[in-house]
Amino acid sequence: MKVVYILVSAAKKIDQLKVIDKQLSPYFKLYYIFTPNAVKIFSKEIKLLPKEKVVTDFCKTKLPKEDLILFYPCTFNTFNKLYHGIADNLPLSLVFASSANKIVVPSMNINYWKNIDNLKISELSKKYKLLIPIIQDNKIHTCDVYKVIDDVFLNEATRLNSAH
Repeated sequence: MKVVYILVSAAKKIDQLKVIDKQLSPYFKLYYIFTPNAVKIFSKEIKLLPKEKVVTDFCKTKLPKEDLILFYPCTFNTFNKLYHGIADNLPLSLVFASSANKIVVPSMNINYWKNIDNLKISELSKKYKLLIPIIQDNKIHTCDVYKVIDDVFLNEATRLNSAH
């Protein structure tokens, strides 16, 4: 079974992790790895996930090698750290240390998004699959969770096809 690390920063879309877990668990071995702020702010939501899949301390948990990294949700702060190559927590360290494919799903308010210049988006799109938020009526919407799930399956299908 393929291994997916789901890296989680402190955005409200963390409430969609149960949907991701339900849809992907039958097909992938999932591990949820949280930024320190996500642990502080969303401890109640984290407790709703299967305990054996939650990693908050890498020193205490030996993880199998990952086949894919999904960064969902990815806050403004984390997005900028990805751009600048800052690995100041476990999830970011895993991103930079891994050779696996990566899907990044930005989740932030409209004012933050408007302050990310297109150069950063373009540069990060060369390294990662970015699932860009949708802006409608001056409101921002994180990529739909089912689109995220589809992209995880699409990544696996693409990887299998390229192996042949």
